[in-house]
Amino acid sequence: MITTTLRRSLLLLTLGSAVLAPTLGTAADAPPPPPHHGLGRHEPRFDPEKRLARLTEKLGLTAEQQAQLRPILVAQAAALQAIDQTPLTGEQRREKTKQLYQDNRGKIAAILTPEQRAQMRELRRDGRRQHRRHGEQPDAPEAPQS
Repeated sequence: MITTTLRRSLLLLTLGSAVLAPTLGTAADAPPPPPHHGLGRHEPRFDPEKRLARLTEKLGLTAEQQAQLRPILVAQAAALQAIDQTPLTGEQRREKTKQLYQDNRGKIAAILTPEQRAQMRELRRDGRRQHRRHGEQPDAPEAPQS
């Protein structure tokens, strides 16, 4: 009686393994995970070519200015990726990112005309306003206006 139960168990285990094994696959069969930079997103947070295209559109950059800006933006993207892959606290990550943007702001401004620098300041102001608006809570009381 024990041998019959044991045989049945072995037979079921063997059949179950034969049925499930092809569906399990191996780690080599699985596609690689998407890049992850630690902020809950899987896409890069900074695409230098998209940024250059946006700046070209908004500021009317010349071909020469684009050629000068491209290496700055590519280096900035690499630095942001390095920051994202480094184990840091949220505050450390914010400070390093803020410093990187501040350092590059001067490099970028040196390439722009005075009119373009003024436009760039306005773009940053608009971005900050939009960022603040996006972060507001819908039920938050409005601040008293003076």
